[in-house]
Amino acid sequence: MFKRLSFLAMIVMIAFAIPALAGTNVGNVNQTGDLNVATIDQVGSSDVANITQYGTNRADIDQTGNSNQATIVQGAPGNHVYNLYEPSYHPAGDWAMGAYIKQNGNSNTASIIERASDTYAHIYQTGNRNIGSQDIGTYESKANYITFSPHRGVLIDQIGSDNQAYQTTVASFGCYGIDNMQILQQGNWNYANQYSQGGMASVMEIFQTGNSNNSVQYQDGRFSRAHAGITGSSNITNQYQLYTVWSVSGVNSA
Repeated sequence: MFKRLSFLAMIVMIAFAIPALAGTNVGNVNQTGDLNVATIDQVGSSDVANITQYGTNRADIDQTGNSNQATIVQGAPGNHVYNLYEPSYHPAGDWAMGAYIKQNGNSNTASIIERASDTYAHIYQTGNRNIGSQDIGTYESKANYITFSPHRGVLIDQIGSDNQAYQTTVASFGCYGIDNMQILQQGNWNYANQYSQGGMASVMEIFQTGNSNNSVQYQDGRFSRAHAGITGSSNITNQYQLYTVWSVSGVNSA
């Protein structure tokens, strides 16, 4: 299904699964404009859901089953997305722009890609052998959004074993970076990887509960903080920090 919307009002879209191959449903939504909402709900195995949005929008994908794929792309260079405020006609606290993927099952894949956007990105997965990834480009100064807390929330939450979580954020040197970049994992043999390039005062956190888990944090910026909270046995944690411009100390903490 392909839909294009350009309308200055909240529009709710539900993309129903379209039979493609035996046992496979495909849902596609493409939106251009402001205050749009795209929702795809799928129950089954080997399903595919794709949402692409340019504007001030919200995207939700909810999948139950195994071997499913979910992808959300928001914003693009020259087509900025500002997703931190709620419409004036919407009840306060009942609106959260951004990208949200929820998957329940095994061997699922979730991906969120955001460019030139100020938004929330949340992946929630329960099951085993799942993969969650977030690639966030941040170009704006945090000082422009001091009324919001957190300024930018980037979260992957996984419950199960043999799961993998990857987060990448990129900001220009000299401006502020990600204020809240977090991976939460409960289970065994999980892997978490965080990479933050550029920006100041960025914060990355990994929390793992279980055994034989592995985590890696790489942070290139100034006045930044990397935190790993690990509970269990036979776990491995690695933290790397540097500052590559202006030949001064990064003043970071790990």
